[in-house]
Amino acid sequence: MTPSKSKITAATGAAGRSGSCSVGTVRAPIRLGPALPRARSRRNGPGAPGRARTPPGPGPDPLCRPWPGATPPDRSPATDGPPARVPPGPGRRLRTGAKRARALLGPVVCDRPPRWHDAPGHPRNGDPRQGGAAAMRYSTLGATGLKVSRLGLGTTTFMGIFARRPPQASQRVLLRGLDAGITLVDTAPSYGQGLAEEWVGRALRGRREEVVLTTKAGCYAPGSFDFSPARIRSGLEDSLRRLGTGHVDVLFAHDVEHCAPGRLVEEVLPVLERLRDEGKTRAVGVSGLLLEPLAAAVRHAGAEVVQSYCRYGLHDRSLAAPAADWRARRVATILGSPLAMGLLTRAGPPGWHPAPAALRAAARRAAAVCAEHGTDLASLAMRYALACPQLDAVLTGAGDPGHLDRNLRAVESAPEPEVLDAVLGCFADVTERTWPSGDGGEGDDEGNGDRPAAGR
Repeated sequence: MTPSKSKITAATGAAGRSGSCSVGTVRAPIRLGPALPRARSRRNGPGAPGRARTPPGPGPDPLCRPWPGATPPDRSPATDGPPARVPPGPGRRLRTGAKRARALLGPVVCDRPPRWHDAPGHPRNGDPRQGGAAAMRYSTLGATGLKVSRLGLGTTTFMGIFARRPPQASQRVLLRGLDAGITLVDTAPSYGQGLAEEWVGRALRGRREEVVLTTKAGCYAPGSFDFSPARIRSGLEDSLRRLGTGHVDVLFAHDVEHCAPGRLVEEVLPVLERLRDEGKTRAVGVSGLLLEPLAAAVRHAGAEVVQSYCRYGLHDRSLAAPAADWRARRVATILGSPLAMGLLTRAGPPGWHPAPAALRAAARRAAAVCAEHGTDLASLAMRYALACPQLDAVLTGAGDPGHLDRNLRAVESAPEPEVLDAVLGCFADVTERTWPSGDGGEGDDEGNGDRPAAGR
């Protein structure tokens, strides 16, 4: 039985006077504030007895106002059983991890859906009449039948080795070039010791079929060469894995001046041809700075594509004559580093550049002449290289979006005759003066960064 309030008060008062509290006494709580309202009883709620329950089904919802003309949502009760699950697709499987996804899915090939910049007149749709990028021109690489853009993307600066640019920025530049119509991408295992190939593969994921992809064999670290058949074969397998593809379109022997001439003809090129017969590459070629080993490979070893760098430009036109001879043999010629690793720029060559002092002085005079005529030496050099009829393609760096935009504009514009004559006069006394291969090797075409090692 519950004691009354008076009994509780009397008990507590007696206990307080005596200083003790007997067992069984109850102390009343002390209220420090106003009484709170009691919780509402469920008996008064919507489901209380005597009240009709609201049947489930469609009804007005003042908070859900559909757009005019929209189909009202279906509020019918759900069917029995769990909802049907959408089978996991490529996007869900890719989130399980890059390595596992690549193993499960293999090469990702998909058609590119329309994008916002495909609209006519957008600056990225390649319509020069609307103020966009220049219309791309194309050529065929000799007897290979490979159609490429006249302007290609080289990846010596893709890693940010020279200008310390983040790889994501270079990937965006590469994709921007593809959207502008560039279809030639060149890389090598020695660029960043394989990391450049890996990031090229990531950037081209889903767009591999849009490009002619080339890589190299024989140099796997800056200044380290190994042209043995076993190393060439294993090196190509590693390159294919990093690039995420089953084949490349052109496989070059890298910097063949570092290989004995007899070995190049009798051992190296035959290995590349066997790899071509196995379907690992569609064509074989040679690359380097010096022209004599390149010409020997064309005459005696059946090279289908030749890539040389720094040997055609405002300062040096020695590549034009052999390129004309190779074209007669249906052998293609690709020029790398048309700005001579930063020599033909307004800022001038970097400190590590191997050009002799007289050539450096001539480049400074040429830059001053261009400034007097309101033009840029790098833009003039790029237009001059692209205008050469003996060259099938010219490579530009993929490190800076401003450089790419300038080179895209140079595709369809020829150099001004007056400025060109004045600049060529600056190099009249030092033309065709080159430097030994290995002193400069690969380099940023804009001349940024530290001195690089050999191996382009």
